[in-house]
Amino acid sequence: MMENNMENITSHAMRSGLYLGVTYSILNILSWLVSSENSIIHAIISLTICVATFYFIYHFTRLYNEEVLQGDINYPKAYVYGLRMFFYAGMIAAVVTYIFFKLNPETLSTIKSDSLNMVSQWIIDDKALSDSLKSQIGSLTVKDYTISVLWCYIIVGLFLCLFTSISFRKKEGVNIQKTNATNRENINQNLNS
Repeated sequence: MMENNMENITSHAMRSGLYLGVTYSILNILSWLVSSENSIIHAIISLTICVATFYFIYHFTRLYNEEVLQGDINYPKAYVYGLRMFFYAGMIAAVVTYIFFKLNPETLSTIKSDSLNMVSQWIIDDKALSDSLKSQIGSLTVKDYTISVLWCYIIVGLFLCLFTSISFRKKEGVNIQKTNATNRENINQNLNS
């Protein structure tokens, strides 16, 4: 029974992570293809990523509660489920990132160039820090960038799920599924008496 439950949890988290990862991948590719000077489009893409993230967290955790846990969710279960979802989403986004940059190496060069320009503009006072960041950015490979994408989504999931899981804490009161089962038992007992 426990193995079946773990299988349900994993398959549900993988499915929701797939949807979230594909959404992240599409939006990331759009942001990479849009020129860095077009800040309005980048702002819209960033806002869409934020809205999609909160929607997916809430929607899929609610579905997980209904389909797998039968309404018996609490904060730790919601948090662990969210972490799994972000882990799978990060893996998918990392694979898509790797493939995209292997097929389009000039895009990674553009991202590095834009990053170097930002470092030059933001860190004017500390030349040693600026030079250090520039050398790190300049030495980034596709593999490094892919791993950073994976870790980025895992860390975002760690912190974001701390707060979003609060809405799924165990509520004192009535569990609908258990109440319905109890009501059916009471009706059957009354009918048999």
